[in-house]
Parts: sequence; structure tokens; C-alpha cells
Amino acid sequence: MTDKRPKKRTNQDFARMPNLENASPVERLSKHGLLVLTGRGHAEADSLTVRIYRNLRESLLGGVLSPGDMLNTRPFASAFGVSTMPVREAMSRLVADGGLEPLANRAFRVPRIKLAQFRELFLMRLRLETLAAEHAAVHVAAADLKAIRAALDAMSATRSPALSAYLLAHRDFHFGIYGAARMPLLYNAIETLWLRMGPIMNAAAALYDFDEEHRAHSELLSALRRADAPAASKAVEEDLRLASERTSRFIEVVGENGASTTAQDQEAVAKTIGRFSSSPI
Repeated sequence: MTDKRPKKRTNQDFARMPNLENASPVERLSKHGLLVLTGRGHAEADSLTVRIYRNLRESLLGGVLSPGDMLNTRPFASAFGVSTMPVREAMSRLVADGGLEPLANRAFRVPRIKLAQFRELFLMRLRLETLAAEHAAVHVAAADLKAIRAALDAMSATRSPALSAYLLAHRDFHFGIYGAARMPLLYNAIETLWLRMGPIMNAAAALYDFDEEHRAHSELLSALRRADAPAASKAVEEDLRLASERTSRFIEVVGENGASTTAQDQEAVAKTIGRFSSSPI
């Protein structure tokens, strides 16, 4: 089975990541090291398609890509240094996963999420992620807690200068917890939901309330340290509920046919909603 767990990142890794929300998809993957096809787990033995698939999948999970991003095979093939065939095969796998949608010109696109879809995905995430948090509180090891703490520190260090780095640390934080549940089928189910949700994190960037986000995650980490399963479940539920409320308002403001991703449009959305507050989900 392919190891899809996120690569361990250090604070130095995050510090080197610039804010690239207005760059092209290829440029964003390049700056986050996601065009490199070696050096991750069993990558050397994997086929080109699997290695490209893994990196593109990570870009969706971590919010590096945004709703509506167009992915053409030729620029990505050139960037990866391969032919178009393994790139097309990897993107087709992500279509099957629900992370991309095919277009008539043989290109692909990150789907734009509708409000009804978002709410359905939120309810599914709520059930699965609270369950994972409960089991993580029982099974979490010292090494897990250390990695989760490191991801939380990385979020604090990168909240302003590099939003994409913040989102990748946020992904590491949550999946460090879900991995600690020692339930691989549950982990994979949650990850599949995040494929559809990750890009909206990028789109709603201007609305984050980082202090509120940090408090919620600190409470979750504290519950894990105490091995308090009910408290861990409650902390995840509250984190998701607050995030869902804000992201729902974001989708309502920008409309269901697209999401603004430029800094100017994000600021306008934030002012329309009335406060600069949201969190990744």
C-alpha cells in the first residue's frame, strides 16, 4: 500500500515558504517542493504515476491549490521532467478520488464547491474526525505528541508571512492526530474528504482568525496529553463548527460558481462579511 502520510516538516522548512496564493499552480507546487519526485518514503520504488499522484494529492490536502485552478498536463509534465502520460494518469486518479474534475480539452480543474456540498462534507467530517480524536486520545504515543506539538508551533510561526506554509502545518497537525488513532481505514476516509475541502482553505485565506484557531488547537492537544477522549472529541467538534460557519459565509458571499483567490478580492470578501475571521477546516 502506498504511504500517503504527510512528510515530516521542520520549522525551517516552513520559514522558507513564501506566500504564493496568486502564483500559478505549477509555481506553487514548485515552491513547496511538490515537484520533486524522490526522497519520500518508498518513492524510489514507486512508478512515476504514483509519485506524481502523491505530490498532486498533497497539494490538494494542504490547500496549495484553490477551487477553479486549471491544471494542464503539459506544463506539469515539463515541471516534473516527464512525459504527459504519467501526469495525465495521476490526474485521472485524482478525478476518481474526487479531488479534480476533467475538462473537454483534456485538462483538469480543481472543483468549485457548492454550499450544499460543503455542508454535507462538514457533517461527514464531524462524525469521522471526532471518532479519530477519541481513539487518538487513547492510543497517542510520546512521539506522536511531539510531532503534533511541532506542527502547532509551525502554525504559530507561519501564520502571517506564508499562508500556504500555515495550511501545510495545519494539515500536519490534524493528520498527526488522526494517524495516532491507529485506524488506517478511518485515516484514509478522512483524507478523501480533505481532498475536496483543502482547496477552499486557500480560497478563504483572508478570513482567518489565527488566535481563535490557536486556542482551539491548543485545547485539542491538551486533551490528547490528558488521554481525555471525550474532551478531544469535543475540541475537534468545536474547531470544525467554527470553521464551518465562517467558510459557509465565505461561499455565500463569493457565490457558488467560483471563489476569489487574489489578495484584493479576499480582503473585499472579509470586509463584506464584517470581520477578518475564519480558520482552515
